[in-house]
Amino acid sequence: NNSSILDLSIISNGAVFRKRPEVAHVDCVRLLCNDRTYMKEIGSARPFLIEQTNLDMSCSAIKRRILPARNPDTGFPILYARIVYKEYDFIEELLATNYAEENVFCYSIDKKATRLFHEQLFALEKCLPNVVVAKKEHDIDSAGHNQNEAHLDCLRSVRNRKWEYAMLLQSRDVIIKSHYQMTEILKIFGGANDIITEHCPDHRCIESLEMNLGNLGLCPKSLQRAEFEKCKASSIQWGKGAMQVILSRAAVDYIFDKIDVFPLMKEMNDMGYGVDEQLYQSLHVTPEIGLPGGFHYKCRGNSCHIFL
Repeated sequence: NNSSILDLSIISNGAVFRKRPEVAHVDCVRLLCNDRTYMKEIGSARPFLIEQTNLDMSCSAIKRRILPARNPDTGFPILYARIVYKEYDFIEELLATNYAEENVFCYSIDKKATRLFHEQLFALEKCLPNVVVAKKEHDIDSAGHNQNEAHLDCLRSVRNRKWEYAMLLQSRDVIIKSHYQMTEILKIFGGANDIITEHCPDHRCIESLEMNLGNLGLCPKSLQRAEFEKCKASSIQWGKGAMQVILSRAAVDYIFDKIDVFPLMKEMNDMGYGVDEQLYQSLHVTPEIGLPGGFHYKCRGNSCHIFL
């Protein structure tokens, strides 16, 4: 029964998406069942969210909107790092459907966000102990500039918290799995990262980019001397995928403690478009780097697109 997957009442412990007035006329079942005729019909007059600017932002009101629908803890906390800049009410709805007290939720605010949006996010952070707002803000654009930096700032901000995996997200990315479902899936992963990785086209990974691992500072500090010298003479293997990735805790700690990703991140950030879609993919498939949970570059393009 295809409709069973659309029963949002079973996605979490009572957490469901509220159907907003702007989309009250939309038949979500037809869209999620891939009714292409209906997709074209809706797409020709696409509805847009109308942001609610008069929300009660007292802590008691925030808790009334979020806590009743919270997911039970599983003993397997997950970090969700999300770049945001508008539509606080929608951001809060996303949080409510995925909320568990053991999880950690970090938000990196785009510099272009309004004063009201800042105030709302800070009120959320002050109210809920597992919500963190990264202190540094970046100028984010649709080409991907500074997105990797923003996510790394979030990851750095919560390294002292307990979590097993980190999911990197953009503002409107919707998670339709419950905390329990995410937990069970990531346990099966057993430390592997979830990173869509394909061959990087020439117009993305251009010849002028520095590829030497030694020059990029990507040789792990823990290597023995002979291995370190071999790494310094090796080249990075380019990969491309989506900005959204799931990293194991071991991979995140490795990125901060064992290698220096900032030279690579900077040269990617100097490019024109899609600059946020190569960093983790390239780290993931370069064996000399040794990123925990990664795989060999020979597997690029052969992996299934299973991003959760």
